[in-house]
Amino acid sequence: MDNENGTFDLDFRPKSYWVYANARQQLKAGQTRVDDGELLGLLDDVVSDEEQSGGMSASAELDMLTAFLGRLNHPARGGGAVEIAHIQMFNPGCDYISVLAEWRDGRIHYQVVDPYPYYWTYRCTPESSERPLTLGELIELIDTAEQVSAGSDSVESRGLVFGILEQNLDGGVDNELRSFIRVSSPFYDDLEVWYALACSEWCREHSWEEEEEEEEDDLDPNTVSTTGGN
Repeated sequence: MDNENGTFDLDFRPKSYWVYANARQQLKAGQTRVDDGELLGLLDDVVSDEEQSGGMSASAELDMLTAFLGRLNHPARGGGAVEIAHIQMFNPGCDYISVLAEWRDGRIHYQVVDPYPYYWTYRCTPESSERPLTLGELIELIDTAEQVSAGSDSVESRGLVFGILEQNLDGGVDNELRSFIRVSSPFYDDLEVWYALACSEWCREHSWEEEEEEEEDDLDPNTVSTTGGN
């Protein structure tokens, strides 16, 4: 997706991944770092903040659900990393992909993980930086990260969002696929809107491709059945 109208500030860069404005931001970023008691405390704080703001929003409820589900089997649980982007899939397994940042040796190191490290791992660029990424750099990381089969160097898919959509395209573009993925971040407010629009555009383009293929099949004489008569 392009940004011709300048709707998104792709040069936006958060000052830090370790300073939080409120409990909801801390919950989203630090779900892998806190213990169970701290997690419950953060959930209570989010509810309190939302109620003071006029009521629980749907996005806040999704953030709380995401944090709770992620805690159950997050491969980085108990480590020193913070989550800077979360790709949630709305499938029976509630699968997700997590983009993590960790301060080490004077640099910020990035890692992509999901609940299935025995089946595959991920390669991402950049692997590290001196400062937090800009929004554009994070989008580039998400769109170019590669899923690599465990035990080999073969690339299973490219892109944490569109690669997943491609893998689930077998049944065509339907309403389920259109709402299959939610991308969120505690530090980049525009990331969710960016990918909501980008996924809609992707689904629209692939719907057109399916319609064109169907029209070509209708015009292909080899696909037209004929019957003969006496």
